[in-house]
Amino acid sequence: MWDNPQVKLVTDDRCRLQSRDLLKPNTRYDGERDPSGRVILVELVPAQAPKARLVRRHGRTSLVLDRELTNEDVQKALVDFP
Repeated sequence: MWDNPQVKLVTDDRCRLQSRDLLKPNTRYDGERDPSGRVILVELVPAQAPKARLVRRHGRTSLVLDRELTNEDVQKALVDFP
């Protein structure tokens, strides 16, 4: 099956690749070449950050998340904090 590819892709003179059947428009892909010479494209999906909103209660402003904040989340945030 893999010896006879179903789709043959060719780059243009600016090294651009186009395929309406395989690739979505305006989408980012991670590309790498494996030791055998094959090129592997993986669609990059943006990470979704937890949604938060500011709420005023009893004269104070609080941050409310859509999920519970865990100790692991706090540790990750502290590592990235300058």
